[in-house]
Amino acid sequence: MAKSFKNKTYKLSGSLLLPGLTFFLALLIMAVLLVLPQDKLLAGKNQAVAPPVELNSQVLLSLNKGESDRYYPYSDQYLLRLSNDLVTYLTLTGREEMSFPIQVNNLYMDQAGSYFLIGDLGGYNFYLFDQEGLQYYGRTDEPIEALSVSPTGASSFILNEATSKGIVRILDDKGKHLLDWRIRDRLYSGYPLNMAFTPDGKFLDVSLINTDGASLRPIYYQIDLEALQLSKAVHLEGDLLYPLLLAKDANTAYLVSSSHIIKVEELKSNVLLEFSEIYEALPGEKGLGILGRQSEGDEKRFYYIPYVEGQTHPIEGNLEAKEIGRDAYLLIKGHGKMALANPEGVYILDENRSEALNFLSLKSPVQKMTFIKEDVLLVIMEDQVRLVRV
Repeated sequence: MAKSFKNKTYKLSGSLLLPGLTFFLALLIMAVLLVLPQDKLLAGKNQAVAPPVELNSQVLLSLNKGESDRYYPYSDQYLLRLSNDLVTYLTLTGREEMSFPIQVNNLYMDQAGSYFLIGDLGGYNFYLFDQEGLQYYGRTDEPIEALSVSPTGASSFILNEATSKGIVRILDDKGKHLLDWRIRDRLYSGYPLNMAFTPDGKFLDVSLINTDGASLRPIYYQIDLEALQLSKAVHLEGDLLYPLLLAKDANTAYLVSSSHIIKVEELKSNVLLEFSEIYEALPGEKGLGILGRQSEGDEKRFYYIPYVEGQTHPIEGNLEAKEIGRDAYLLIKGHGKMALANPEGVYILDENRSEALNFLSLKSPVQKMTFIKEDVLLVIMEDQVRLVRV
């Protein structure tokens, strides 16, 4: 007779089956642990992310030793080769296109959009250029301490005048004089430290330090370039110097010291971040990039802080740092991306995908770089010029 298992009562599930399954599962887990790489086991604990995607690049031009100091990335058409007496436009393969004589002793260049402004720090001469070449040459009546150019071609200067705390001078894109702000008011002004045009070119932000009281008092001003008058003044708390001024837009600016970042929004200011040491900071399209040490003893790291509208209180606690290797030294932005160089190469962050990094390994140190298009980075190294497609 065929045996039927129907209606059989197997109670091993309660007595022997459960321990057996438990033992089997334990063996299976141990086997997985032995096979799985250690970095995967620790991913949850350390919040490990995927390694950077390795990028490819193309060598455009080889440079002789010592030449790279004179080369500057400019646009998708030209490199620049600068000296104290000549500005030369080169194609990306190194062919000379046009040259213009200049006369400076201490060359300084600022670039915004297609415009770049060259001035003689401590001297008087300055020159405005664009893609077509030299637009005009000018000469100040007082020594130049700082200069800046806007994406629309307006230029601004901090001039060292003996009878005042300084002059902030503004010219339009044709070199026409728009405004001189002679800073003499004892109570409501100070010595100008830095300035920055807003991205739309409609305002000029100015950072000052007032030394008239018992302690230093930093002050932030904004100049309306259409009305040609001071439109905003904010006295900041504390007595720190804020030599780096970052204009995010017409309503928001960041003032950066060696340890603090102040956010100025409308007529209010607050300490946004406090670090042990800040080396560089840049306002991107969607967040603030910072190169620094959050706490004493930390390695130098890169932090990306997304903007929060109406942020009125300090950001506290441990911030998430991007893994960028060691000894990063150069941070730039452009076209919704940030790029950061260290001795091993270049890391690139897309602000639309801030959780991911791309990486370009390089054997020679990077000296300068800029995004000449949304997906193209031009890199000047000690011995060559490279084009990187992101």
